[in-house]
Amino acid sequence: MLNIFLTKNKKLIIFIISFLFLDYFFKGYISITDKSSNHFITFFYEYLNIVKGYRNIILQGSKYFIESLSYSSRIHDDYFIQINNKNQVILVYSCLGFGIISFWFSFIISNTGSFFFKTIWLFFGVIALTLLNSFRISLILISNYWEFKPFLPFDHHTSYNIFSYLLILILMWRYLKSIDKNIN
Repeated sequence: MLNIFLTKNKKLIIFIISFLFLDYFFKGYISITDKSSNHFITFFYEYLNIVKGYRNIILQGSKYFIESLSYSSRIHDDYFIQINNKNQVILVYSCLGFGIISFWFSFIISNTGSFFFKTIWLFFGVIALTLLNSFRISLILISNYWEFKPFLPFDHHTSYNIFSYLLILILMWRYLKSIDKNIN
């Protein structure tokens, strides 16, 4: 009975296990690279800090978006981006989107396809999610600079999650269509 369940739900089980592994991996990695954490490890912070590197990619993308619209911006203290020396946004750990990236990785890992095919889709999805996040940070900065007041309650984290999962649904649909096309 258990064997039949495992066989029929293999992709789902792989998805859940890989998602939990990646989600806890990123949370743990954030913990060992955060100076205020009880689990801080200097070596990882100084030499293998993927969290700092990924944050920098998002900040640089936001800087590019902002400056392409003729605003000035600057990044400081590895966490902050500022527009026209006025308003700034701090990019804390919850803003990085590692949970959403874990979801995307788990979907790709749990599905069929060659290693090369999956790798291309992994990178394409992460790049798309990173660009979306950079665009979000840019919009927040610009709206704060112009003192835009939304007429409805607005939570940029929830909005980012909604748009990210919509993007992932589209990517999942395209991925599955590509697999069907390659099989046929």
